[in-house]
Amino acid sequence: MLPMITPPEYSGEEDPIATIKRFVHENGHSLLSMVAAAGGTRAHQNCLQLLCDVAQAQKLTRPMRSEFKRFQELLTLAQAEADGLRSERLNDHDLEAIDQMAVQLESLLQRIGHDRAPIDTSRMLTKLA
Repeated sequence: MLPMITPPEYSGEEDPIATIKRFVHENGHSLLSMVAAAGGTRAHQNCLQLLCDVAQAQKLTRPMRSEFKRFQELLTLAQAEADGLRSERLNDHDLEAIDQMAVQLESLLQRIGHDRAPIDTSRMLTKLA
């Protein structure tokens, strides 16, 4: 009897880590710059660590996916607060680039699919009791 093959944990035709690696290869420098502009030094360091983690990864992990989501949210927030940031440290060109990167990250997150919903063990325990 042949072993059962479980379907992949992603939606789409391509492995999510391959999609992420291609995105990082094509847009990593811009992502790093925009995250630094929107979030400062700490965000820059976190993004750099994520890019290193992706380069070494064999599969996409939940923390990696969450970190990409956080960067997308950071860039979206920076765009929403554009009036205050424009006068402080960002010009119109920077804000436009941040907006474009936020859109690209959102598209990337949609291509790799969402995390599976957490398992609700309370129902399982109730049925077993």
